[in-house]
Amino acid sequence: AQGRIRIRLRVELPDEKKALLEALKPRPVIHVNTKKPKTFKCVRYACFGEFDGEDKFDLTVVRSYISEIFEYKRDLGYYIVDSFKSLIFWRGQVQVFKGIWIPLHSFLFWLVGTTLVERPY
Repeated sequence: AQGRIRIRLRVELPDEKKALLEALKPRPVIHVNTKKPKTFKCVRYACFGEFDGEDKFDLTVVRSYISEIFEYKRDLGYYIVDSFKSLIFWRGQVQVFKGIWIPLHSFLFWLVGTTLVERPY
């Protein structure tokens, strides 16, 4: 199956105003010499990304961003349901020894729940 890998970077900026003004400037011109057109396409994709021409509005770019958000929503729903099932059905969450998993999160959840019910104040 073919898939995609998206990498998100976190950048800490000491001067946000300067970074904003730099982002408003046009991109620098990049020259890369290649022998084959196929190699040129790969380099162009690596430099500019999937959608070239950020200054133009394109509906396909907006749709790709929307589909990315929906992918995150779908994945988040799966992780929440899986975590809830693991917690409720006492599945092993923490590996103690090689091959031995214990339901530590379920035990802690049960312990806190019974303590709150027995001693609410």
